[in-house]
Amino acid sequence: MKNIEEELQELYNDFLKELQLDENGYLGKRKFQNNIRIGKDYVNWNPKILIVGLDAGSDNCKPFKKIIKLKEIEISDNCEIDGTVNPHMAGVYGTVLFFQKDEELKKSLKESRTFQSAIKDTTKRSKELLSSFALVNFYSFVTKERKNKTGGKDRIFIDKKLEKAHLIKIIDTINPDIIVVQSKQLKGDFEEIKKKIKNESAQIYIGYHPSVVGRYREPKLYFKDLLENLL
Repeated sequence: MKNIEEELQELYNDFLKELQLDENGYLGKRKFQNNIRIGKDYVNWNPKILIVGLDAGSDNCKPFKKIIKLKEIEISDNCEIDGTVNPHMAGVYGTVLFFQKDEELKKSLKESRTFQSAIKDTTKRSKELLSSFALVNFYSFVTKERKNKTGGKDRIFIDKKLEKAHLIKIIDTINPDIIVVQSKQLKGDFEEIKKKIKNESAQIYIGYHPSVVGRYREPKLYFKDLLENLL
């Protein structure tokens, strides 16, 4: 029986071959940049949590590797959870802790106005947290050498049918218990995906991007809305 690393590697190799990318991961002016990032202990956690973002936002300009190995796509162990983490990743950490029912986070949520402050005083450190969940984007490509992360420039498909089928295969392979989608505009897409994934009991929540400007940047309001939007 194949392990999760072998299954993911085979999935990505087939996907990239079908798209006929060059050796650097480019197809014209577009670059593939959507390797799933999965924690080392993901398979052992309960619940298993997958966070789905919109897009990578910018070209990381790193060398492209066709052979995907789990150790290469793990979420980094080097990030500390503190007040300096950016609003997006603070929201990711806070969301994971919320669904892991972290007691310290519950306390901090009552008084915090942002995710950055909510996670600042938790004693659960990043190495343990980052090993426990998976993160992938809905859109797989960025514009070559793009630096500006803002805007929806790269929220398009090269091959919509193939790319959505690939995402469904990823979900089936890592079999999350909870999927948190960081964009309201993806609700229709995930209503469709929910009907196609193998795990019918998986909970799919459609939320805002955690760094959204406005009232839903406050964790209490963010989670209230998120729980109200279970598909």
